[in-house]
Order: sequence, then C-alpha cells, then structure tokens
Amino acid sequence: MTGDHTQNTIYRFAIQPVSPQIHSLFSCCGMWSRMQFTLLLVAWQAHAVKYQRFCYLASWARYRADPVAFNPEDVGVNLCTHLAYAFANVDDSGTKLISADLWSDPVMYKRFTNLKKKDPNLKLLVSVGGWDGNPKVFSSLVSTDKNINTFAGNAINFLRSRNFDGLDVDWEFPAARGSSPSDRQRFTRMIQLIRQAFNTDASRTGKDRLLLTAALSPDPFRVSLSYEPAKLASYLDLISLMTYDMHGHWEEMKTPAHHSALYGTPTDVINNVAFAATFWTRLGVPRDKILLGLPFYGRTYTLSGGTVTGPGNAGNYTRHSGTLAYYEVCKILQDGATGQRIDAQKVPFLVSKNQWVGYDDEKSLAAKVKYVIDNGFGGVMVWALDMDDFKSICGKAFPLMNAVKNAFGTMTGQRTGFPSLG
Repeated sequence: MTGDHTQNTIYRFAIQPVSPQIHSLFSCCGMWSRMQFTLLLVAWQAHAVKYQRFCYLASWARYRADPVAFNPEDVGVNLCTHLAYAFANVDDSGTKLISADLWSDPVMYKRFTNLKKKDPNLKLLVSVGGWDGNPKVFSSLVSTDKNINTFAGNAINFLRSRNFDGLDVDWEFPAARGSSPSDRQRFTRMIQLIRQAFNTDASRTGKDRLLLTAALSPDPFRVSLSYEPAKLASYLDLISLMTYDMHGHWEEMKTPAHHSALYGTPTDVINNVAFAATFWTRLGVPRDKILLGLPFYGRTYTLSGGTVTGPGNAGNYTRHSGTLAYYEVCKILQDGATGQRIDAQKVPFLVSKNQWVGYDDEKSLAAKVKYVIDNGFGGVMVWALDMDDFKSICGKAFPLMNAVKNAFGTMTGQRTGFPSLG
C-alpha cells in the first residue's frame, strides 16, 4: 500500500463531456509528449471526479474480545477517504452534541483524530444518532429554529475543539419510531440551518468548512415518510445510502435472502442496491453525492429442512444472533464451509450445517464498485471498517477494504490517480 496522496483520487472524464476548447487542444497536440498531455489533463480538474470511500468505525468495537478489539490505531492508512466515529448523541434538551460513551471524550477522540498524523488527507467526522439513538431528542432538536441554531453553534464548538472535519447525521428515522410526521420537513430544515452555520463559521474563521453528511435509508416507503431527498441533497456534501439489511431474520420469510444483493429478482424487485441507487437519482439527487453502502458483515438464518426458523447463531466475537462480522464469516469458510454464489445478484452465501449466511466478499464488492463507476455515483460507504478481517485471521489484513480500494484503481486504470492515456 502506497502513502502517495494521489492514490486517494481517481479521475474519470467519461461522465462529463470535455469542453470544445479543451477538445481542440487535445486534437492539435499530436506532437506533445505523454507527460505534457498528462499535465494538461490533470490541469483540467473541473472535469475530474473523486470517488469517495466513506468508512464508519463503531466506538464499541474496542470492547470486543482479543484479537478483534478494534482501536483507532488499527485503521489502515489510505484505505478510506472519510472516516466517521459512530456514534455521538444529542442531549435531552436537543441543543448539544455529546459523546455517547464517557470513555470516548476526550481520550478516544484524540486517538481518533491523531490518525491525521499518518494520513493527512483523511477526513474525520463524528456521526450522531444510529439505530440506538433516541428519536425523541432529535424531535426536540428540530422542534424550533432556535433549538437547531443553538445545536449548530454547539456542534461547531464540539467539532473544532476536538479537531474533527465534520458532522455525519444518522437519525433513524424522522417521522417514525415516535417522531412526529412533521419531522420530515423539520429534518430538512435542520440540515439547512446546520449547513448555513457551517458556512458562516468557515467565512468567519478562514478555516475549511466543516463537512455535513448523512446516512439515509434507501427504502422507498421510508423515503416517502422521512425525507425530502432533493432538498436534503442541496445542503449535504454526501449522502450515504444504507443499502444493506434489506432482508433479515426479522421478516416472516421461509426462504433466506441476501441482505445486500446488487441486483433484484423477478419476485424481489426492490430490495437490492441497484434499485435503491436508481430510485434516489430519480428523486433529483445528484449521482456524485450518492455513496452506496457496503456491509462488512453477513446476515444469518437458522434453517430446518431448508426453511427459516429464526436468526442464525451469534458469533463468538460480535455476539448478536442473526449477524456475523466478516472475520467470523471467513473463519467458517476456512474451517471447511463452501461458499456459493447467487450469480444473478452478484453476491455470495454459505451453508454450514443449519446455518445460512449471506455476506459480501472481495468479488461481490468489486462488482459493486464497478456498478458505482459505470453509473457515475460518488463512491461507497462502508459499515463498518472494524468488521473487516483487520487482524489477518484468515490470511491478509483488511481484505474487503483493500478489495474496494484496489477495484476503484484497477477498473479505471488509475493506479496513481491520473487519467489513463491508453
């Protein structure tokens, strides 16, 4: 793995047409050297696009048993372009951003932001909310503009004083789980006012503007209930679609199904990555702001005679029925289970005794990266970096994240980050 800054940037020119002026320059320059031609292309950065690799780090991963306890120092250099520490909370008043874990602030936050010493170009964010986040405090936050503006000011102080680069919002979900129906519009208002506060802060201080991103559900029903997609996109820097958990043991299903299939089937058209991505673009969201979610964990079922009877067994380390981290999945494969593939959906699964596991591997992740590139999306989001095989239990360190990074490079011919000259 190289530490070269340019490796983080993959340029693709096919998405946007080159201007007539630049086209004329290219046409007339047959006698230019390859180096001169490369420099001219690099200069034309208005037509360049950077593929983002937005990763989450779960704060509770450090409490797992050895050898898979994951601390900030375990993050591989240059694997991600953005890294979000999950999760912070909103306080009961709805006006303050606070740590969800007393042990995180300031000790773990400082260890987290120290990653910039190894990777100066890495953008570090705090993610607020998550599934266990209290929807009531978000409802309190968005109830008035005064609350939102107070929260925004406090969030700026929180982020600046701890050396973070931005805020990631993961409210699950506006207008649901006890949240008022009007919180759909109020959520948009919250994002708008926070973005305005971040703009004002940057103008006042001369510092880079704090980033504002959000993790959002891809489900059409959830979208209609919780979001105003085009309006949100106008204020957010990036939108991470949670294109996973589209199936699971919580459903009343007799047959197991993969939770993050790339493509659908004639009988299951909606619950797949491609449908979700296309659906969001049709809502007026720019493709280059959309990141497609990649799960580094599998969803599992217990079978009896081929029929689902409940969630799969809990893993030795993650200890949640129905879920296995990739480092637990790869160990099952290493111990003799045979991986199989659902060819039409471009994803793998395995059956071990009465356990069915749908997961992602290097091949399926490469297929998803190819989909991102072919369709002009902004990149990928990973939940979660700490669930990759970072300790080389099954052979090599970070096999999934390296597969994602290398796929972007290989498929665009950009090992150095510069346009291919053929």
